Amino acid sequence: MNKLVRFVGTILYAMFVAYSIYWGEGHLSFFPPSGSIGSNIYSKTLLGVFYPVVIGILVGLPKLLEQVKKKGFWKLDWINLLAIGIPAFLMGIYPILVFLPGLSPPLPVKLPLLGSLYYANQVLVTLSGIVFGYLLVTAPFKKM
Repeated sequence: MNKLVRFVGTILYAMFVAYSIYWGEGHLSFFPPSGSIGSNIYSKTLLGVFYPVVIGILVGLPKLLEQVKKKGFWKLDWINLLAIGIPAFLMGIYPILVFLPGLSPPLPVKLPLLGSLYYANQVLVTLSGIVFGYLLVTAPFKKM
């Protein structure tokens, strides 16, 4: 019976995450195309940057809840945060850097291929946000 409850809970949670993705994509589609009259590029950019982080947090939440139930003291996986988290964070906030006064994104200047990849494909920023959100909730763990 316990396995059945776990199975149903996992299916329901997966449906909740899928609905959250559907909801977010639906709200992103409400914005007019960039450059058109009435378009608010700032709101669309902020939603496009922070929404994947929320999805990553939702995906990693079950692991965090497992850690909360364990006995022990909290530790932090610094290697994952530094090696994966910082690059994912920088790529995730890359679109926001364009709008900061006095700052231009340093990545295209230093890494032209990476800059052109972003402008060609939003998937890189979205995946970086999801990875960063996931790492935020899975980096802390309990050790006996």
